[in-house]
Amino acid sequence: DPRNRMGYILNFEREFDEFSDHKAFIFGENELNSFLNIAGSRVMVRAHEQKIQHNFNGKCLTLSSTDYKDATKAYAIVNLSKDVYNTNQIEIHYF
Repeated sequence: DPRNRMGYILNFEREFDEFSDHKAFIFGENELNSFLNIAGSRVMVRAHEQKIQHNFNGKCLTLSSTDYKDATKAYAIVNLSKDVYNTNQIEIHYF
């Protein structure tokens, strides 16, 4: 997990701090698993980074839909009538 600690921590590399109104956090696989268990889900799709990536053994799909730093942009289509066990099952469209 982040920086060899349990839970999540503030992402100081993004120039946020504990006194800022805006915060960014780093989390690890243990926290993701905990969130997925509470949510009753197997995967999470999030929009955040400037790249598209599958993380935590296919449990987390990260997309970008921003023009920030000429990022590759994409959106996901999830067929909710089927069980999704891995982010590789999610259809990604680039634009």
